Amino acid sequence: MHGRYTTLGTDHPIGIQAIRTDLTANIGRMLPELQEESAYALEREFGRLSTWTQMGVYDKLLQLSALVNGRMFVGLPLSRDQDWIDISIGYTMAMVQGIRAIQRTKPLLRPFLVPFLPEMKALKDLQRRAAKILRPHYEFIIGTHQGANTEKKPARNQYNLISWMLKQMDLQRTGTDFDHLVHEQLFAGFGSIHATSITVTNAIFDLAARPEYIPALQEEIETVLDQEQGHVLRKESLPKFLAWGRRVVAKDGIKLSNGQTMPPNATIGFVHPLAPYVKTPATLKSPLDYDPNQPPLSEFYPFRSYELRRLPGQENAHQFTQTGNDNLNFGHGTMSCPGRFFASAEAKCILIEFLRRYTVALGPDGEGEGGINDLKRPKNIVIPGNMQVMPNFTQPIYLKELPEVLPAARDGAREI
Repeated sequence: MHGRYTTLGTDHPIGIQAIRTDLTANIGRMLPELQEESAYALEREFGRLSTWTQMGVYDKLLQLSALVNGRMFVGLPLSRDQDWIDISIGYTMAMVQGIRAIQRTKPLLRPFLVPFLPEMKALKDLQRRAAKILRPHYEFIIGTHQGANTEKKPARNQYNLISWMLKQMDLQRTGTDFDHLVHEQLFAGFGSIHATSITVTNAIFDLAARPEYIPALQEEIETVLDQEQGHVLRKESLPKFLAWGRRVVAKDGIKLSNGQTMPPNATIGFVHPLAPYVKTPATLKSPLDYDPNQPPLSEFYPFRSYELRRLPGQENAHQFTQTGNDNLNFGHGTMSCPGRFFASAEAKCILIEFLRRYTVALGPDGEGEGGINDLKRPKNIVIPGNMQVMPNFTQPIYLKELPEVLPAARDGAREI
C-alpha cells in the first residue's frame, strides 16, 4: 500500500479506535438505516427494469456503496450530497491510482518523484475539498458538546463516525485537529467503499453466471425477514456465498511483478542450503478440503462454508469476517481489519436489498454460464506485483426487476 506516501497501513489511532469500538458496537443500532439507505440507493442507481436490461454494475455500486457508507460515516443529509459522494468516490479511485503510480516509479526515485505525481496531487486536492465540506459539521458537533461530559450520548442523528472520532480525540486528549479528522474520515471511507463495491460486484457476477442459486437466496431473505421482523443480517447462506465467491476469483494463476505467471498448484518454497523449506500444494490445503461429500475446490460451490458449519465442532467457524492462517482476506491478528464487521454488514445489506428487487444473468434471456452461446462469467483482473484481484469494471451483465417482490421493497425506499 506504500504507506510512506499514502499513509495506508500506517498508524491511524483516532479513526481505527472509533471504527473498532464505536462503529462496530453500533452496527445493530444503525442496521435499519443501512437497510433504508440500501433501498434508496438501489432505487436511485438502478431504478425500474421491467425487461432484461444490459448495464455495467461496478460504477453504480460505487455510488451505492458511497451512499450507504456515508449514512454511517457522516449521516444525513450530508451523505446524500452529490459533492460529498463525488469526493468519497474520487478519493477511493485516486488512492488506487496513486498506489499503482507509486509501483511504477523506481524505488530509489520515489522520495523525490512521488510527491509530484498527478495522482498524489489529486489526493491532496480532494482532501482540501473534503475539509471545506466537513469543517462546519465538526464545528456544529463540537458546539453541541461544549461544556458537556464527553460521555454524554450524542443526538440521534449524530451516531456517525464524525461524532465518534471527536469522542476519541477527547478520550485520547489529542486536541482537535480538523485536517487530521478529514484525513481519518477519507481513509475510513476509502477502505469501506473500495471493499464493499468489489465484494458486491463479484457476488453479482457470480450470481449472473449461476442464476440457479438466486431463488434459494431470495427465499432465505424473505424467510428471515418474516421471522426476525426485518433484521436481515441473521442469515446463514448469504455470507458463505460472499466468502466463497471471494475465495475462487483467481483461477488462471498469479502474474508476478517480473512478468512471470505462477500457475495454479505451483509449489511454494524458500530454498536455503542449510534449511530448505518447501511446501507442496497438498500440504497447503485449507481445512475446507476435508469434507469428501462436497464438490472439489476447483468447482464453484457457494454453500461450502455454510455446510461445513453444520459439522460438529465447526458451528462458529468459516465466518465471512473470521481471520486465520487459512483466511487472510481481512488480515490476521493485531493487523486484522478493524472495519471488517461493518464492511460485511454493509455488503450483505446491499446484496439483500438487491436480491429483493432484481435478478441477474449473463445473457439477454436470463442465461448463466455455458449454453449454446458458451457464456462466461466476467473474468477478474489480477494486478501485477501485489497480486490484488479486481472485478472487471466495464463488463456489462443483464438485470431485470422482480414484480412479485418489488412493490414491498419499493415502498420501503419511498418511506425514507
